Amino acid sequence: ALRNNDAADNGIAVVYRFASPTNRAQTGPLPRFANMIKRGPYALMLNYESLEFDEAEIVGNQARVRVVLVNQYQKLGYFFILTRQTEAPYKDCWMTDIVGVVQIGGTLALAPASTSQSFYAKL
Repeated sequence: ALRNNDAADNGIAVVYRFASPTNRAQTGPLPRFANMIKRGPYALMLNYESLEFDEAEIVGNQARVRVVLVNQYQKLGYFFILTRQTEAPYKDCWMTDIVGVVQIGGTLALAPASTSQSFYAKL
């Protein structure tokens, strides 16, 4: 959806719908979320040339997915932490709680302490 974002930010709006209520409370409303995506390390999500991702690591109601995006100028690793929601209206839906950025080459940034080092070793 982000790669197909348009001037009205419809792609960003689609992604925002998959953000968990907790995530939305921290990053919303939508215009604020859109600004966050368009700037800094998340901007690569709008115009990458290639990607690599692994299967989700699922433990209980939490899943982690490693993604690497590349364009001609940069290569960044991201980790997505999703949780299976337990309350209506999103009960049993997997929604994104956190998207962190990992500098390729080992320097960690925006990484929650709960994410294991073995998870980062794959980046």
